Amino acid sequence: MLPQVVTQDADSVWISPGKGEWLVGFDALEQAMQAQNAALDDIQIQMSDETIHISPSGDMVWATNQWVFNARLGDQTLAMPLCCTWILEKRAGQWVIVHFHKSAGMPA
Repeated sequence: MLPQVVTQDADSVWISPGKGEWLVGFDALEQAMQAQNAALDDIQIQMSDETIHISPSGDMVWATNQWVFNARLGDQTLAMPLCCTWILEKRAGQWVIVHFHKSAGMPA
C-alpha cells in the first residue's frame, strides 16, 4: 500500500532513527522498506498517544504518536520505542503522507 498512501515526490524526505537514514524521494523510501521487510520477521507495531491536528484550511494534517516496533531478526527479538510525527496533505481528494519522522524514544 505504500505507493497509495505516500507522496511519490522526488524531493520528499523521510527521516528514521538510524545513522544515515535520511531518505530523499519515494524510490529511496521504497528500497529501505523492502530491505527492512526482507531482514525482519513478525513485524508488529503497537501505537499509542495519537494526536491529530487539522489545519484551518482543512487540507493539511499533522499528527504525533508513539510506537513500539516489534520484530524478529533471526533468533533475536526486537522491541524499539519510537516517537513519530506525520504530515499529510490532501491532494486531489486523497490524503497522502508528505513527511514522516521517527526517532528512538528515550526511557523514562
